[in-house]
Amino acid sequence: MDWSIWFESYLEFPTTRNQPVQKFSIVLHLGDALADQIEQKIIPKFRGLDPRDHDVKSAIGKVRTVLSDLGDGLLCDAIDRLSRESQFVWLGVNRFEEELSDDLKSIGR
Repeated sequence: MDWSIWFESYLEFPTTRNQPVQKFSIVLHLGDALADQIEQKIIPKFRGLDPRDHDVKSAIGKVRTVLSDLGDGLLCDAIDRLSRESQFVWLGVNRFEEELSDDLKSIGR
């Protein structure tokens, strides 16, 4: 599903004199915000469930598809790791550690 199309219908803001709205920029930020809300409000609801169960696996797969469409690879990787366990134990994602390791890779350490 292309979330940018869904968001675009909500982004028909009136523009001020000769200043068009930067729709693409707004869509990117809304995508980040949506992924953040999924991480904080939806994923914790799977805590304690068996991700190998058919119904749970299906629900997690749908959430993962949305996150993949939104471009949150870090969160998708975390869900993939937890989906192989016998119980879904959600502790969140350490984005600071991931950003730090990316920075270290970029400077060659």
